Amino acid sequence: MYKKFGVLMVSAIIIAIAIFGCQQQSQEQAGSETMSMEADVEALKEENRKYDDAYNSGNLDGFVALFTDDAVQLPDEEAIVVGKEAIRLRAKDGFANFTFKLTDTVEDIKVSGNWAFVRGSYVNIITPKEGGDDATEEGKWVAIYQRQADGSWQIYSEIWNNNAPSE
Repeated sequence: MYKKFGVLMVSAIIIAIAIFGCQQQSQEQAGSETMSMEADVEALKEENRKYDDAYNSGNLDGFVALFTDDAVQLPDEEAIVVGKEAIRLRAKDGFANFTFKLTDTVEDIKVSGNWAFVRGSYVNIITPKEGGDDATEEGKWVAIYQRQADGSWQIYSEIWNNNAPSE
């Protein structure tokens, strides 16, 4: 009888160790995922800062580099813009004719695997290079980012629109 009891005790201890070990591993994995999520959020905020910097300085190459080759823009009151080269042409025209003072506020970031969804608001002061009055736009935006093979993020799709109708 003592022998059966001893076997049961040893079995119970082994099971307890196995359960505790699995729980510990699960907690460590959850901690690692949280750290990874925080790193992704910070990286996406940095990508947004790069966007504003390139846009405000008229850095065409820097701006276009933020997008995937098959990226899509859905601008307010304009036709859809598909592909990095089409985005380049649209931005080139804008940078040639205007200076911008874009201020973005990131309001929410969600990451799911290799995709991220970033939402925010903006104020953009647009000044014609040939003279004329500034225009100020206030609006909201959503950008979908895709993680690249090297771990970096690029914009796959973005949409924005004004809070008030254009004049």
